Amino acid sequence: AHLGAIEAGGKTGVVLGEGIYHFLKRHPAFAEKVLKGGGFILSQFSPFTAGARWTFPKRNALIAYFGNFGTLVVEAPEKSGALITADFARKMGRKVYAYIGCTSNPNYRGCVNQVSSGGAKLVVEPQNLLSDISDRPLGENKNPAHPLERLIAERPRTLDELLALTSMGKGELTALLTQWELEGKVSYQGGFYIWSG
Repeated sequence: AHLGAIEAGGKTGVVLGEGIYHFLKRHPAFAEKVLKGGGFILSQFSPFTAGARWTFPKRNALIAYFGNFGTLVVEAPEKSGALITADFARKMGRKVYAYIGCTSNPNYRGCVNQVSSGGAKLVVEPQNLLSDISDRPLGENKNPAHPLERLIAERPRTLDELLALTSMGKGELTALLTQWELEGKVSYQGGFYIWSG
């Protein structure tokens, strides 16, 4: 997908599930193509963090955050990181789209499930997606004021406290806190979430 974007004259953003050192060590030529094409490479982890089971779902939350107009799942088996990204996008109030290349192909089964359950809008050709997002203003999907804000503004809270004080599931809570961290509303220090507005 990244190479296709570059070859078509577009820009691409690479969001890593590991520290940037490991990525650059393995893919120096690819990294150079991305950057020369005007794209970016981003990691929320320290440079020497190795990719692990916990790093990729966290990365997927960041990818979902960038999808202000929505998240398009192009190819996803039934168990896929792309579906984790789609789930985070929905929890952030973002639209989810799914492209289905072939309904009998197991690599598209996750996309089929997303559409059939009503969790994603079907995209058959690029115009389906473009016409849906063309009239939507950039900030349309910002979350409104949330009761969680008051809890964190009262005093710093741990994740366990917030889970106990709200009816939110861990995935939903983590997605929202990640979004607020990226927006600069919340900081995470010493195991506590601190409201910075």
